[in-house]
Amino acid sequence: MKLVIFDMDGVIVDSEHIYSAIDEEIYKKFNICLSQEKKDSFIGKNSLDIWTEIYNDYSLHNNISLEDLIKLQRKMYINSLNDLLMVEGVRDWMKYFKKNNIKMIIASSSPKEIITFVIKKFKLDEYIEGFVHGDEVTIGKPNPEIFIKAASIFNEKPKDCLVIEDSSNGVKAAKAADMKCIGYKNANSGKQDLSKADYICSVFNLESLSEILN
Repeated sequence: MKLVIFDMDGVIVDSEHIYSAIDEEIYKKFNICLSQEKKDSFIGKNSLDIWTEIYNDYSLHNNISLEDLIKLQRKMYINSLNDLLMVEGVRDWMKYFKKNNIKMIIASSSPKEIITFVIKKFKLDEYIEGFVHGDEVTIGKPNPEIFIKAASIFNEKPKDCLVIEDSSNGVKAAKAADMKCIGYKNANSGKQDLSKADYICSVFNLESLSEILN
Protein backbone atom coordinates (compact mmCIF):
# COMPACT_ATOMS: atom_id res chain seq x y z
CA MET A 1 0.00 0.00 0.00
CA LYS A 2 1.50 3.28 -1.14
CA LEU A 3 -1.44 5.69 -1.09
CA VAL A 4 -4.46 6.07 1.20
CA ILE A 5 -7.40 7.94 -0.31
CA PHE A 6 -9.76 9.39 2.28
CA ASP A 7 -13.33 10.35 1.62
CA MET A 8 -14.02 13.40 3.76
CA ASP A 9 -17.67 13.72 4.85
CA GLY A 10 -18.51 10.94 7.28
CA VAL A 11 -14.90 9.70 7.36
CA ILE A 12 -12.69 12.63 8.36
CA VAL A 13 -15.42 14.94 9.63
CA ASP A 14 -18.76 13.92 11.08
CA SER A 15 -20.75 16.15 8.77
CA GLU A 16 -23.56 14.12 7.23
CA HIS A 17 -26.12 14.90 9.96
CA ILE A 18 -25.35 18.63 9.70
CA TYR A 19 -25.69 18.61 5.92
CA SER A 20 -28.87 16.54 6.15
CA ALA A 21 -30.46 19.17 8.40
CA ILE A 22 -29.58 21.87 5.86
CA ASP A 23 -31.00 19.81 3.02
CA GLU A 24 -34.22 19.38 4.99
CA GLU A 25 -34.56 23.17 5.17
CA ILE A 26 -34.23 23.36 1.39
CA TYR A 27 -36.67 20.49 0.86
CA LYS A 28 -39.22 22.29 3.03
CA LYS A 29 -38.70 25.59 1.22
CA PHE A 30 -39.42 24.03 -2.18
CA ASN A 31 -41.99 21.41 -1.07
CA ILE A 32 -39.70 18.49 -1.86
CA CYS A 33 -40.72 15.20 -0.26
CA LEU A 34 -38.15 12.40 -0.39
CA SER A 35 -38.14 9.00 1.26
CA GLN A 36 -35.36 8.22 3.73
CA GLU A 37 -34.15 5.53 1.35
CA LYS A 38 -33.79 8.15 -1.39
CA LYS A 39 -31.93 10.52 0.94
CA ASP A 40 -29.55 7.75 1.98
CA SER A 41 -28.89 6.97 -1.69
CA PHE A 42 -27.51 10.50 -2.14
CA ILE A 43 -24.74 10.01 0.44
CA GLY A 44 -21.37 10.19 -1.30
CA LYS A 45 -22.67 11.76 -4.51
CA ASN A 46 -21.69 15.27 -5.58
CA SER A 47 -24.11 18.16 -5.23
CA LEU A 48 -24.53 18.72 -8.97
CA ASP A 49 -25.73 15.14 -9.54
CA ILE A 50 -28.04 15.22 -6.52
CA TRP A 51 -29.65 18.58 -7.17
CA THR A 52 -29.96 18.05 -10.91
CA GLU A 53 -32.03 14.96 -10.20
CA ILE A 54 -34.19 16.72 -7.60
CA TYR A 55 -34.53 19.82 -9.77
CA ASN A 56 -35.86 17.81 -12.70
CA ASP A 57 -38.01 15.41 -10.65
CA TYR A 58 -39.79 18.28 -8.87
CA SER A 59 -39.91 20.67 -11.85
CA LEU A 60 -38.35 23.55 -9.95
CA HIS A 61 -37.69 25.55 -13.12
CA ASN A 62 -40.31 28.18 -12.23
CA ASN A 63 -38.97 28.62 -8.70
CA ILE A 64 -35.20 28.90 -9.02
CA SER A 65 -32.42 28.12 -11.47
CA LEU A 66 -30.39 24.96 -10.89
CA GLU A 67 -27.25 27.08 -10.53
CA ASP A 68 -28.84 29.26 -7.84
CA LEU A 69 -30.22 26.22 -6.04
CA ILE A 70 -26.75 24.72 -5.77
CA LYS A 71 -25.30 28.09 -4.70
CA LEU A 72 -27.95 28.32 -1.96
CA GLN A 73 -27.11 24.87 -0.67
CA ARG A 74 -23.36 25.51 -0.67
CA LYS A 75 -23.75 28.87 1.07
CA MET A 76 -25.77 27.19 3.82
CA TYR A 77 -23.16 24.42 4.09
CA ILE A 78 -20.29 26.89 4.39
CA ASN A 79 -22.13 28.82 7.09
CA SER A 80 -22.39 25.60 9.12
CA LEU A 81 -18.74 24.53 8.92
CA ASN A 82 -17.71 25.91 12.30
CA ASP A 83 -19.86 23.19 13.89
CA LEU A 84 -17.87 20.37 12.30
CA LEU A 85 -15.98 17.87 14.44
CA MET A 86 -13.41 15.32 13.33
CA VAL A 87 -14.40 11.68 13.44
CA GLU A 88 -12.88 10.17 16.57
CA GLY A 89 -9.66 8.26 15.96
CA VAL A 90 -9.14 9.13 12.30
CA ARG A 91 -6.17 11.38 13.13
CA ASP A 92 -4.47 8.38 14.79
CA TRP A 93 -4.75 6.50 11.50
CA MET A 94 -3.25 9.48 9.68
CA LYS A 95 -0.34 9.58 12.12
CA TYR A 96 0.26 5.87 11.51
CA PHE A 97 0.27 6.28 7.74
CA LYS A 98 2.63 9.25 7.93
CA LYS A 99 5.00 7.38 10.26
CA ASN A 100 5.11 4.53 7.76
CA ASN A 101 5.71 6.84 4.78
CA ILE A 102 2.34 6.14 3.19
CA LYS A 103 1.00 9.09 1.21
CA MET A 104 -2.51 10.44 1.88
CA ILE A 105 -4.98 12.37 -0.25
CA ILE A 106 -8.64 13.38 0.07
CA ALA A 107 -11.11 12.49 -2.70
CA SER A 108 -14.43 14.05 -1.78
CA SER A 109 -17.65 14.93 -3.56
CA SER A 110 -17.66 18.20 -1.61
CA PRO A 111 -16.61 21.42 -3.38
CA LYS A 112 -13.10 22.86 -3.10
CA GLU A 113 -13.95 25.58 -0.58
CA ILE A 114 -15.35 23.11 1.94
CA ILE A 115 -12.38 20.73 1.65
CA THR A 116 -9.85 23.55 2.05
CA PHE A 117 -11.77 24.80 5.10
CA VAL A 118 -11.66 21.34 6.72
CA ILE A 119 -7.94 20.91 6.01
CA LYS A 120 -7.19 24.32 7.53
CA LYS A 121 -9.56 23.98 10.51
CA PHE A 122 -8.11 20.64 11.61
CA LYS A 123 -4.52 21.27 10.43
CA LEU A 124 -4.60 18.25 8.14
CA ASP A 125 -1.95 19.54 5.78
CA GLU A 126 0.52 17.87 8.14
CA TYR A 127 -0.78 14.56 6.74
CA ILE A 128 -2.79 15.19 3.58
CA GLU A 129 -0.72 15.87 0.46
CA GLY A 130 -3.54 16.97 -1.82
CA PHE A 131 -7.20 16.56 -2.69
CA VAL A 132 -9.65 16.03 -5.52
CA HIS A 133 -13.02 17.77 -5.17
CA GLY A 134 -16.40 16.99 -6.63
CA ASP A 135 -16.35 19.77 -9.21
CA GLU A 136 -13.17 18.36 -10.77
CA VAL A 137 -14.79 15.20 -12.10
CA THR A 138 -17.14 14.68 -15.01
CA ILE A 139 -19.11 11.92 -13.31
CA GLY A 140 -19.41 11.60 -9.52
CA LYS A 141 -19.45 8.52 -7.30
CA PRO A 142 -20.29 5.65 -7.77
CA ASN A 143 -18.26 6.27 -10.93
CA PRO A 144 -14.57 5.61 -10.12
CA GLU A 145 -13.27 8.77 -11.84
CA ILE A 146 -12.51 10.66 -8.63
CA PHE A 147 -10.35 7.87 -7.20
CA ILE A 148 -8.54 7.23 -10.46
CA LYS A 149 -7.77 10.96 -10.62
CA ALA A 150 -6.49 10.94 -7.03
CA ALA A 151 -4.14 8.02 -7.74
CA SER A 152 -2.87 9.64 -10.93
CA ILE A 153 -1.65 12.69 -9.00
CA PHE A 154 0.97 10.44 -7.39
CA ASN A 155 1.30 8.11 -10.40
CA GLU A 156 0.19 5.21 -8.24
CA LYS A 157 -1.40 2.04 -9.57
CA PRO A 158 -4.89 1.16 -8.28
CA LYS A 159 -3.58 -2.04 -6.66
CA ASP A 160 -1.33 0.09 -4.44
CA CYS A 161 -4.18 2.33 -3.22
CA LEU A 162 -6.50 1.98 -0.22
CA VAL A 163 -9.76 3.94 -0.10
CA ILE A 164 -11.62 4.73 3.14
CA GLU A 165 -15.33 5.35 2.58
CA ASP A 166 -18.55 5.55 4.58
CA SER A 167 -21.07 5.37 1.73
CA SER A 168 -22.35 2.72 -0.61
CA ASN A 169 -21.64 5.01 -3.56
CA GLY A 170 -18.07 5.55 -2.40
CA VAL A 171 -17.39 1.85 -1.86
CA LYS A 172 -18.76 1.05 -5.32
CA ALA A 173 -16.52 3.73 -6.83
CA ALA A 174 -13.44 2.39 -5.04
CA LYS A 175 -14.04 -1.18 -6.18
CA ALA A 176 -14.80 -0.01 -9.73
CA ALA A 177 -11.37 1.63 -9.64
CA ASP A 178 -9.84 -1.75 -8.66
CA MET A 179 -8.69 -0.41 -5.30
CA LYS A 180 -8.83 -1.93 -1.85
CA CYS A 181 -11.52 -0.34 0.28
CA ILE A 182 -12.33 0.05 3.95
CA GLY A 183 -15.99 0.68 4.64
CA TYR A 184 -16.42 2.82 7.76
CA LYS A 185 -19.78 2.39 9.50
CA ASN A 186 -20.78 5.89 10.53
CA ALA A 187 -24.17 5.96 12.24
CA ASN A 188 -24.79 9.48 10.91
CA SER A 189 -24.41 8.41 7.28
CA GLY A 190 -27.78 6.69 7.07
CA LYS A 191 -28.37 3.14 5.94
CA GLN A 192 -25.39 2.31 3.73
CA ASP A 193 -24.54 -0.99 2.07
CA LEU A 194 -20.79 -1.41 2.64
CA SER A 195 -20.75 -5.12 1.81
CA LYS A 196 -18.60 -4.65 -1.30
CA ALA A 197 -15.76 -3.22 0.81
CA ASP A 198 -12.74 -5.44 1.47
CA TYR A 199 -12.87 -4.55 5.16
CA ILE A 200 -15.51 -2.98 7.38
CA CYS A 201 -14.84 -1.15 10.64
CA SER A 202 -16.96 0.86 13.05
CA VAL A 203 -14.14 2.61 14.90
CA PHE A 204 -10.87 4.26 13.96
CA ASN A 205 -8.28 2.93 16.37
CA LEU A 206 -4.86 1.34 15.95
CA GLU A 207 -6.22 -2.06 16.96
CA SER A 208 -8.76 -2.11 14.14
CA LEU A 209 -6.15 -0.79 11.70
CA SER A 210 -3.72 -3.51 12.73
CA GLU A 211 -6.38 -6.17 12.11
CA ILE A 212 -7.08 -4.75 8.65
CA LEU A 213 -3.44 -4.44 7.60
CA ASN A 214 -2.55 -7.90 8.87
